[in-house]
Parts: sequence; C-alpha cells; structure tokens
Amino acid sequence: MKPCRTYSLSSKLVSIVTAGAIAGSLLAPAAWAQGAKNESTASEAKASSPDAAKPKPSKKTKDEARKTFEQGQKFFKSGSYSEAEASFRKANSILPTPHAEYWIAMSLAGQESSANEAISALEAFLNNLEKVKVGEQKVADATAKLAELKAKQLGEVELTTDPQGASVSVDGVAQAGLTPMTLKLLAGKHKLDISAMDYAPKVVEIEVVAGKPSESKLTLEPLLPPLPPPVAAAPAPTPATPAPSPVSSPPTTLPKRSLVPAYVTLGLAGAGLVVGGIFGVEALGAKSDFNDNPTAKNADKVERNALISDMAFGVAVTLGLTGVVLLTSPEADEAGASEAASASFQFTPYVTTQGGGAQARLTF
Repeated sequence: MKPCRTYSLSSKLVSIVTAGAIAGSLLAPAAWAQGAKNESTASEAKASSPDAAKPKPSKKTKDEARKTFEQGQKFFKSGSYSEAEASFRKANSILPTPHAEYWIAMSLAGQESSANEAISALEAFLNNLEKVKVGEQKVADATAKLAELKAKQLGEVELTTDPQGASVSVDGVAQAGLTPMTLKLLAGKHKLDISAMDYAPKVVEIEVVAGKPSESKLTLEPLLPPLPPPVAAAPAPTPATPAPSPVSSPPTTLPKRSLVPAYVTLGLAGAGLVVGGIFGVEALGAKSDFNDNPTAKNADKVERNALISDMAFGVAVTLGLTGVVLLTSPEADEAGASEAASASFQFTPYVTTQGGGAQARLTF
C-alpha cells in the first residue's frame, strides 16, 4: 500500500511543475513588453519637461546673472528706472527667470513714457505659469499696478445726438462745444448730462475702454407744449341800473342888455369926426401952400394930411353906424340870449397910395 501512495504524490508534483513551466513561458513575453513600455513612457515624460529641455547653467553664468540683477535693483531703489530696466533685461537674457520679468515690468511702470510697454510687460508676467516663484505679494503688486496703469489710459468716445447742437457735461464738468464731439476720457465709467433747447435733458452712463475708440448715439425727447391756461367762467350779468329820471332845471333869467357898447362906439365915432375935420383943414391949407410953392415937401404934406383925414372920417362913419345899430336894436328874447351875449366887434383900418379908410365888423 505504501508504494502506491508515493507514486501518487510524485505524479501530482510533476504535474504542478509542468503546468508552472508552461504558464511562465507564456506570460514572460507579455510582462517584458509592459515593462519596456513603462520605461519608455518615463523616458519620454522626462525628456518633455521644461527643465529637461534646458541645459543647466554653469556657476559662472549664474554669478554673472546675479551680479547684473543686483545692479538693476540698486538702480530701481534710487529711482533710475531706465537704467534698472536695462540691467534687468540683461540679467534675463543671461539667465531667464520670472523674477527678472517682474522687475522689468515694474521698471517700465516707473517711466511715464512707457505706460503701454509696462502694461504689456505686466500682462506677460501675470500670464507666466512660473510667476508663483516670485511670491504672492509681488504677484498682487503686479496685478494692482496693471489696473492702475489701465485706469490712467485715455479712451475716445464719438458722441452724437439727435438733434445735433446739444450741450454736454461729463461727471459734472461742462465740455467745450456742442455735439457731435469727440470725448477723451480716462478708462472707466462716466456720467454724461446732455441738454438742448426745447428738449428734455438726458443723463446716461458710459464705460470707456483705454486705447479702444467707441461711439455713443443718443436721442433726445422733445418737450411737451405747455397746457393752455384755464378758461375763466363768464361773469354773471350785472342787473341794469335804471336811468335817473330827468330833473327839470329852473328857468334861466337873462340879464338885462347893457347900452354901454353903443355909447362907447358913438363916442369913438365922434372922435373920428373931430380928427378927420382937423386933418381935412390941414390938407386944404397944405394944398394952398402947394399951389403957391409946388415943392415935393408941400406935396407930401398934402397927401399925408388928406390920408389921415380920410381914415378918420371912415372910422367915424363906421363906428357911428355901429353905435346907432347897438342903440336902436330890440332886446334879445330867450331863444337868442346866447347869441346876444356872444356879440363881438372888429375894426380894421387900411392905407393905400390912393387914400385910406377903415372897416368895421359887428357880430351878434
């Protein structure tokens, strides 16, 4: 019985060894291939990394770059930003580092004439994946400086309105001229106040982008016409006031007619007769002298005396007739009282080369 058992165990062992040998022969090529693949992948990753592509700088190169970098920092601290920029650029050309990029950008930012270059340099630094090597504080400083420089940049806005000719104020400051106009403003938001005659004022907010021109077109609304004034109610009719009854006036008593004008007129007529008679006698005497001595002087004397005599007799006749009429006319009745009261007398003497006289006019 024992020999049989030994034989059985030996057969099983031989079977297991044989199966292992067969499995090893089948799996060995696959394992070798996988190991070779993993080794190849590791080699490719190592070759593709930036550090693997760059040759390691020598100690001499590092020392030269460090010396130039430190010189740039001295220039920067003293405010010599142009010299600092040149030193940092040289250090970066010897040994490129994010530190040199940062200080190049900050040196440009310190130069007013290089604002655009500084913005480009700061943006390039902030886009560099290795910027974390300079520290979080410097990254924050670069971000703040970039925002500051962009805010200082001007942007242009072409502003037009409908209708044209409107006045514009930007952030409360009146602008010269009328629309259309070009506004040069700092980057950011601004408030515009637009006004025009007969149109409602308009307030808008615009955002200006530095270095990027933009257009803004605004339409103003016309003002509504004023409302007509309210119509006043018609006043109530005023009751008619009865006309006062006529009051009979007492009869007017006419004064008694005066005879003084008649007496005065007759007196003047008598004086005219006396004067005419005197100068008539003088004219006759002068004529007698002229007949005896016909001279120019005697002739003039005859004419003068005759003329005065004629005038005096004319006045006497006129006034005499007037006085008789005034003395003999009947008293005026009530109907003609106003006319009698307004009677007037006009006397007009005249002289010609042929003689003289007078005219009298009596109006009743």
